[in-house]
Parts: sequence; C-alpha cells; structure tokens
Amino acid sequence: MSLRLRLIRTVALVLLAVLALGALLTYWHAQHKIELELSSGLSVAESTARLAVDDAARAADPREGLRRVVHAFDGNRHVRAALLDPDGREIDTSQVLAPDEEAPEWLFGILTQPVKLVRIPLPGALTKYGMVLLESDQRSETAEVWGDMQLSLTTLTSFCALVLVLIYWTLGRALQPFAALSHGFERVGKGDYTARVPETGAVELAALCANFNVMAGALGRSEERNFKLNEQLTTVQEEERTELARDLHDEVSPLLFSIDVDARAIRKSADETSPAVVHSDAILDAVGQIKSQVKSILGRLRPAVLLDLGLSNAIENLVAYWQARRPEIDFVLDLPEESWGTALDATIHGVVREALSNAMQHSEPTKLEISVSANDGGMIVVRVADDGGGLSKPSGEEGSFGLLHMRERIVAKGGRFAVENRSDGRGVTVTAELPLPKSPSIAAPPARTDSQEALAS
Repeated sequence: MSLRLRLIRTVALVLLAVLALGALLTYWHAQHKIELELSSGLSVAESTARLAVDDAARAADPREGLRRVVHAFDGNRHVRAALLDPDGREIDTSQVLAPDEEAPEWLFGILTQPVKLVRIPLPGALTKYGMVLLESDQRSETAEVWGDMQLSLTTLTSFCALVLVLIYWTLGRALQPFAALSHGFERVGKGDYTARVPETGAVELAALCANFNVMAGALGRSEERNFKLNEQLTTVQEEERTELARDLHDEVSPLLFSIDVDARAIRKSADETSPAVVHSDAILDAVGQIKSQVKSILGRLRPAVLLDLGLSNAIENLVAYWQARRPEIDFVLDLPEESWGTALDATIHGVVREALSNAMQHSEPTKLEISVSANDGGMIVVRVADDGGGLSKPSGEEGSFGLLHMRERIVAKGGRFAVENRSDGRGVTVTAELPLPKSPSIAAPPARTDSQEALAS
C-alpha cells in the first residue's frame, strides 16, 4: 500500500472514531433533551389543566367545560390530555400535533422513555365526571431530534469527506517528488547517471532531491573515472601482452625455425642407420610441440601477431584453437576482410574470445555461429550464437567476469552489448555493436615471413 493511502486510511479511521463519538454524544444529548422537554411540557400542561378545571367547575355545564379543558390541548406537541370516567374509561381525548417528518422506528425505539402520566382529580361536584389525565408524547420531540441529528451528522460527514479529499490532494502534491525520485533511482540503478529530478516540493523533499542530484552527479563522475581507469588498465595489459607476444614471436620463433632447419639438415646428411637420425627425429618432434605450445600461448596472451595478419585471421586462429580441443562442434564463420584499427580489432577479437570461452564453459553446444559485419547504421555488429542450454537467469544477469568487463569497454566506446537467450529457446546469443571509426582502413593480411610461416604451420 502506498504512503498516501496509508495516511488516508489512518486519517479516515480517526475521522470515523470522531463520527462514532459524535453519534454517542448526539444520542446522549437527544435523550437529555427529550427528558427535559417532556418534563417541562408536562409541568406547564399540569398547571394549565388545573386552572382550566377550576374554571370548568364554575361553568354552567361542567361536563362541557371539562371537554373544553381536554380539547384545549389539541395541537400540543408533547402532551395528550384525556377525560376519564370514574371507571377509568376514556370519554374524550385531545389530538397531538403530528410531526412534519416521522423519525425512523429504530431511532424511536432507542430513544423511547417511559411514558410520563399526570392525573388531575376533579374537585367537589365534578368528581362524578372522573378525572383528567395528562400523558407525555415523545414522537414530535423524537422527530425534532432526528432532524437535528441529520443536520449535525450530515455536516460532520461532509466535513470529514472534505478533509479526506483535501488531505488526499495535498499529499498527492506533496509526494510528487517521490515519484520523480523513484524514477531517478531506477535510472541510476540501470547505470544512467545523467538522471536528475526537479528540486521542488516541501523544504525537506527539495533538499532530498538536491542531494539525489549531487549523488547522481558524483556517481557519473566516478563512473567516468572508472571507465578511464579501465581503459588505461586494459591498454597497459594489452601493451604487456603485446610485448610478451612479440618477444615470443620475434625471439623464439626464429630460434625454433633454425633448430628445425638444422635438425632436418642433420637427418638428411646422416646415414639411415646412424643414431643421429633418431636424435634428429626426436628434435624435430620436440620442435613441433614447442611451436604448437608457443602458438597456443600467443593466442591466449593477445592476438598481437595474429591481428597484425588481419582480424579475420586472428578469429580463425582462435576458432582453430577450440576446434582442436572440441572437434565435435561445428563452427560457422562469417568474417570480413576489413580491419578497423588495432584497438577496435582487439575489442572485437576480445568479444569473440570471451563469448567462445563462456559457451565452452557453461553450455554444451554442437554448433557455434560467429559473424562480424558493418551495417548501414554506422555500427560494427559482432554476433556469437550457440545452441547450448541457454541462460538459467534473466537476460543480462548471467555471464563471466570477462563478458561483464567487455560490456563496460563497449559501452565506454559508445556501443551496445547484450547477452540473451535465442528466440527459438536453444542457446545463447552474444551481440556487441560498436560505432564505426570515421575513416576505416581496408587492410589485407601482410605477407608472412619464413619464421611466421614456421610458427603458424
């Protein structure tokens, strides 16, 4: 339940309690009022009736005079008068004034009080005519109380409803900054540190919004610094890997090539029965294994030499590395001849490398599709798809640290990165989009040296 509705519910409960208390007070006041009105009405009626009876005793026709006494109370709201014979039978009675609006029976039932009676004996010779009986009537007073209650409760209910509406409206306006803050936090949670919220509303909320803007700005600057540090760290790592790869390639490869040539020369010049043949064969076998290991190390460190020979060549060598270890997997390649510069080629190669490594570790693919192309929107699209088990978590929540680091690098370059299940539900697709450089270079692989041919063979 929202904060606004919770506050409204609390205020509504308080107002209902006030209404209930008001109803109880109204009930108590109504009973007290009816009691007071009936008592006063009977007291006045008794005095009036006694005076009228005395006048009737002096009238020429006492019986008719008594009837006039009774009918003198016609239209009275609170008292009904009756003339009773000596046996208690009613001879004549007055008509009580009916209220304009009758009170509900349930109200009359809870407010009804014991009927008050006043018996006025007839004096002297009038005793033979019986007596005058005065009886309280509560209906008119109850109807009056009902009217007062309706007015009071309607006013109180309208006031409570108006208070609730005003509180709801006021809270809505006061809490509007919270909706903006919530949306801002959602954007920050998704990595959009450009989110800002208007610094409006109450003083406390305006201060909170201002602090949010300061926080978002600080996070944005920290993120920018982190990207720069990551780029610097990546550059240093790439330089170190490049240096090591070049040392292996430029220093070790010629030596291995020389050993290979010398061993073949020894074997060729030696007699078939000579032990030199056996030793030269062993040397050639060892050199072949060393060349394979060096080539594997070069592929894992950084495709420095391979990228010098072209992005397509580097990815093909990476695929060959995995194909030698997982021959049951079918690799489908769609690679360009273009080169977009060492830095961009290295990023593309890194995406393919991490995607392949992730697929081999977390899936059981039988087919892997790798494509690199430039679209009409000025973006380089790198796509690696497998037909393995797919993601067990929602898109974007699963992946190796290498892929997460690659996402940061690509986003920092103004690109987009996604890891998601394939539409057919079989396997995962890793997609990276990078902006094309302003002046892409079309580079064909350079001619290989003898040592490079020997290392690649």
